Amino acid sequence: MTATASAGPMLFTITAASYLGALINAVGALVSPRQLLERLATWLRHAGLLFHTLFLGYRYWEAGVVEVARREEMGVVLTGYERFWTFVSHPPYTNLYESLIFVTWTLMLAYAFIEARWKLRPVGIPALLITLAGLTEAYIVVEKAVNPVVPALQSWWLLIHVGMIFVAYSLFMLAAVVGVFFLLKSGTRTALMGAVHVALMALVTLLAGGLRPLLTAARFEVVPLAKNSAGKWAAVHYLPDGAEKPVRWFTGVPGVGPMVLLAVAVLLVAAWLWWREHKAGLDLGVRGHGFKATAAGFGLLTLALGYLMYRLSTTAPFTPEPGPNFTAMPPFRLSIGSNYALGVLATTWAGLAMFLGLAAWREQIVARLPDAKRLDEVVYKVIIVGFPLISIGIVLGGMWAYDAWGRFWGWDPKETWALITWAVYGTYLHVRLRYGAGQRAAAIAVLAFGVVVFTYMGVNLGLTGEGLHVYGQG
Repeated sequence: MTATASAGPMLFTITAASYLGALINAVGALVSPRQLLERLATWLRHAGLLFHTLFLGYRYWEAGVVEVARREEMGVVLTGYERFWTFVSHPPYTNLYESLIFVTWTLMLAYAFIEARWKLRPVGIPALLITLAGLTEAYIVVEKAVNPVVPALQSWWLLIHVGMIFVAYSLFMLAAVVGVFFLLKSGTRTALMGAVHVALMALVTLLAGGLRPLLTAARFEVVPLAKNSAGKWAAVHYLPDGAEKPVRWFTGVPGVGPMVLLAVAVLLVAAWLWWREHKAGLDLGVRGHGFKATAAGFGLLTLALGYLMYRLSTTAPFTPEPGPNFTAMPPFRLSIGSNYALGVLATTWAGLAMFLGLAAWREQIVARLPDAKRLDEVVYKVIIVGFPLISIGIVLGGMWAYDAWGRFWGWDPKETWALITWAVYGTYLHVRLRYGAGQRAAAIAVLAFGVVVFTYMGVNLGLTGEGLHVYGQG
């Protein structure tokens, strides 16, 4: 392996290690306020962002080299302008691995601005947690190699359309975090937040492995991988009878379904207990039954997630019984990489972990937050920046669709859910401008990010059918 070939993994490792160190020191500073811990957290976060930027730049440069080399191998003689355009035409967000790297980078870059502008240090902890979760998901993705852009994506629209959408997603993520802090500062009961949050996490957990197979047969499903005609691992597809387009083929992971169902059942009980506390006017925090049941559900989900990863990484390649008209030849294999089911389950795990921390350290967090008016101002201004980006991104996507497929809009699942995301944030702006600052607008900003997560990951999981917009497999 050459020095340049090893630079990418090295930069990735340093980035993740810096962010992890920043998170540890930030949590330490929250529990036991010390200037040294805060400074270490800040320095390590800046170092992480620096190496994150270098890694993203290296990935972009590497992709440019691949694109130029492909054209030259095809015998194309490039002029100076053509060489430059070819070099920059492959941005670092054309597959699942790259998109996770890019989204987490834009998230930390946006947080750096918020920290410099409004001094909201507590926002750094969830931002770092989300970033590390995204980098972990990127690390386990199977296909990390830089491959030439497929013909459908060879357009300058890719540079601006996808980039703007991802930047908007990162801003909406931070708006949701600050919105949660506004709800805390404005006196919203932990019990009410727990009832809503835990119930949503239980629902998302059900969706992760397939709602119907889980409820009818306690079967947790993922998409296996097989080698395609190019010799690369890709998600297994099959062609249903009478259909023109292949769809992904799901298979159950033995033993995982019952564990996931048990975790969901405990989380639903926890949501009910939180609701009872709220209706009784109580806010018992870690002393309440809602917190204890949530912690139990979180523990069960941790076991289920660990067992799922174990089964995905140890199950031998297999050949299914004859039936579907597969587009790839067996044997198939399970993999922890490129499976959105695992990614969605990990997202719910991280969401529960953050809520448990929030409930346990609510007093310390609230004490370090500015007044509620300032927090509302941050949420509003962040969404004000993100909303035009997603609006322009959707319009440019329509123009790209017309250029590529001869139509502006085709109700593709990703297109549809991008439009729903736009409508939800439009609703936030309407409520915020019509009724002013308040818990109603903040709650919409928080819940709206759930729509963003579904648009980014749920659609790719296959919950809305097959579409043209896919980052990675499975």
